Amino acid sequence: MLKKTLKTLIVLAVIGIVVYKAYEYFTRDDKYEEFDDNVDGEYDLEAEAEESLADKIKSAAKKVVKR
Repeated sequence: MLKKTLKTLIVLAVIGIVVYKAYEYFTRDDKYEEFDDNVDGEYDLEAEAEESLADKIKSAAKKVVKR
């Protein structure tokens, strides 16, 4: 009796996980949707990369100076 109950609970748990993962897969948002909206306007990716590089250099310099 205990084996049968345990087996039933495990099967139900597996089915629940599969259904949950399928729900997540079919209801997820498009990861690139926000980027597509930015491409329509004037969007300079190189300038943003340069800014982020400059910010990284500044933060690294601040860490070195604090030591």
